[in-house]
Amino acid sequence: MEKYDFLTTVGVAFKTRVNGAGLSAFGSGGVIPLVFYPDTERGLTRLLRVLKNTRIAFRILGAGTNTLIADGGYDGVIISLNRLKQIKTDGDLLTAEAGAALPRLAEYAACAELSGLEFACGIPGTAGGGVYMNAGAYGAELADCISFVDAFDTVSGGTVRLYSGDLGFSYRNSIFQRDKNLVVLRIAASLKGGGGAAIREVMRGYKLRRSATQPTERSLGSVFKRNDGVIPAVLIDKAGLKGYNIGGAKISERHAGFIVNSGGASSSDYRALASAAAEAVRQKFGVGLDLEIEIIK
Repeated sequence: MEKYDFLTTVGVAFKTRVNGAGLSAFGSGGVIPLVFYPDTERGLTRLLRVLKNTRIAFRILGAGTNTLIADGGYDGVIISLNRLKQIKTDGDLLTAEAGAALPRLAEYAACAELSGLEFACGIPGTAGGGVYMNAGAYGAELADCISFVDAFDTVSGGTVRLYSGDLGFSYRNSIFQRDKNLVVLRIAASLKGGGGAAIREVMRGYKLRRSATQPTERSLGSVFKRNDGVIPAVLIDKAGLKGYNIGGAKISERHAGFIVNSGGASSSDYRALASAAAEAVRQKFGVGLDLEIEIIK
């Protein structure tokens, strides 16, 4: 912890020796020496500028719904964005800080009678993480409505505005995965006016579909990306792996695309089970699977 002591004078709230299991939706992970919780964009950028001039590794974390933290923890600093959650609308433009939950964005838009974010009503992530992964569901994704993203560039030490054409969106991918020097601060979505009742009815249908098909246990959502139309869950199911477990990690019996924590699962259990599922699919169908989740180690 001593090598991080100077960072605690930056003026951003922090905690020391944080259990990673409390930061990841899967509920596993080792100790993190220092976690910051900025509650303003100014505080976040001030912290990032200080880190820019050090050799200290850091990772940005939203809701932890797509992130596995290694059992050995992380020898660096984590910056949690879960206190940066302001949302506003101006006409048909919705802006949100990076830590705002995607379901809150969908609800906020519905209250403003704005359509275009209904698909996000059940995605358990944040605005920043959603843009980072180009999150989507039910045939729609954030790339469909994002107008621009304000980001901090850790190389220049300044804030940049990236418009939709600059964001390099593709399936579950964006420029932010390829350029780790960019940290999402705020997103802006261009929406369309619509009837509030109709918008809520669409959201209700999505929520019902999600609750009927996805597990309720702790998980990180989809383990693998779709690739060339291949649906990993279908192949994992056909390989007979539903319910298969390693330690406390288990392939969901409700949806084979999810690994759930059936009790006391470690991150190593998760990774071993993901590797076993990918290998089984490769051997049986000749198809390679790519992880959708992020790993902090």
